[in-house]
Amino acid sequence: TIQVYAMSYATFVGGAGNGFTVAEGNESFCADNGTLYDKNKTKLIKFVNSGLTEFTVPVTVSSIEQEAFYNDVTLEKLVLNGSNLSLQNYAIRGAKIEHLEINEGVKSLGDYCSIDSDVWADETITLPASLTDIGTQSLFGNKIPIKNFVVAEGNTIFSAVDGVLYKYGTTLFSYPGGRTNTSYTVLDGTTK
Repeated sequence: TIQVYAMSYATFVGGAGNGFTVAEGNESFCADNGTLYDKNKTKLIKFVNSGLTEFTVPVTVSSIEQEAFYNDVTLEKLVLNGSNLSLQNYAIRGAKIEHLEINEGVKSLGDYCSIDSDVWADETITLPASLTDIGTQSLFGNKIPIKNFVVAEGNTIFSAVDGVLYKYGTTLFSYPGGRTNTSYTVLDGTTK
């Protein structure tokens, strides 16, 4: 067992052949290109910068563990795939990611899954129909220069109206931090 905070604030950097290696026959863990997973590759435990510029989460992964992509990660693009994929609290906090693609099958983004805004390049972010939960201060803080939210048809929790994110149609969930408007009028029926 590796405890939750065993690798907190740890930086794992390397080139080809670096990162995690797991002994053959290990019944609990496996590694792929230096990234550590549980044996069945359903949990991504720790991503390692191994010279990649783009990383796609394998579809077998259902959980990206706490601090898996913490501060030390620099990627041009991160693609979130999976069936019922959940990002645990702090899973991508502080990661330097230019482009983020959140595909159908992603169901939740834990608390404080916020990306470093210094390198963020996308003006629009699309949320899939499968996304039902976004945690506190997750992804879309006012420091991220997003100008528009788009929500896929069929999402029963979130909606985007003129690029502004609402929850259940009555809660203003996130106003895009990249907008420079000096005022905004909320939708009729907004309660909070």
